[in-house]
Amino acid sequence: MDNRTAVLPRLVLLTGPEKGRIIPLTTGRTAVIGRSLGADLTFPDEPSLAELHARIDRDDGQYAISDLGSAAGTRVNGEAITGSAPLHHSAVISCGVLDLRFELPAALPVARGATRVSSQVTLPRIRAVIAPESRPPSLPSDNPASHPGHAPTTTMQPRGGDAPVVPVAAAAV
Repeated sequence: MDNRTAVLPRLVLLTGPEKGRIIPLTTGRTAVIGRSLGADLTFPDEPSLAELHARIDRDDGQYAISDLGSAAGTRVNGEAITGSAPLHHSAVISCGVLDLRFELPAALPVARGATRVSSQVTLPRIRAVIAPESRPPSLPSDNPASHPGHAPTTTMQPRGGDAPVVPVAAAAV
């Protein structure tokens, strides 16, 4: 198995009936945890959570959590936070009685052959060979000026295969 990493950080539920559930943090720069349907990560049946309990912020690849004025408070690795606190891989976040483990991308496996670029996964490049220019039978000349509305045609064929030739209109220069 390739040890390169996946892209998205995630939370893993450590308590409650959904213990072990994995929640990818895909909501952009912030993710709000709470009981309200307006929260990004909603736990409507958890009475120890405030409607909007805590917020995870991402800034330039760094993560931090802030309590949003909840009565039960927010803790990171057992320490109550005031203001915001940085999040590191395997940090345990406690919101009320709900415990979640924060996992950074470096700890998560990714599919073999994928390449990590910034915060995106890219696929391997596919090479093609441009075949000699061909013209449709209806066009007797390669001069696009003699055929208004028609551009010259170029065909592309994958290297080393018997794949069909696909015509591609050449861009006007």
